[in-house]
Amino acid sequence: MHLPAHLLQQIVGHPVAHFSGSGHKRALGRVTLETQATLFPIHGDLLDNPIQVTAHDISAETVGLVSPLAMMPSANFAIRFSLPDDEALAIRCRVTRCVQQPNGKFALAAEFISLIDVETLEPQYRSGT
Repeated sequence: MHLPAHLLQQIVGHPVAHFSGSGHKRALGRVTLETQATLFPIHGDLLDNPIQVTAHDISAETVGLVSPLAMMPSANFAIRFSLPDDEALAIRCRVTRCVQQPNGKFALAAEFISLIDVETLEPQYRSGT
């Protein structure tokens, strides 16, 4: 999936001149950021307990995260980003890489699969509280 530039700019928090994806392992147009997000592991049709993660880079096709939880490649999760004006964006993702860092956390790379309705996430996370 390819996210539109206006959604990526809302996540990043400022205008970005160029977002594009390569369709290969590493997307072009990657932007560095340091923003908190909420990750919901998906097991079948069920969402697991939410986990706070840090998004450290994003492109139109992928996101890089730092997580306290290891996830196997091909695992699915939903990620919720807070946007300006108390809005939120939820995206279904698939893990492409997971590497343990020296601090015990995990660097995850994931590709975007589809936008999902924020209403499907737990109510206390819809409002960002």
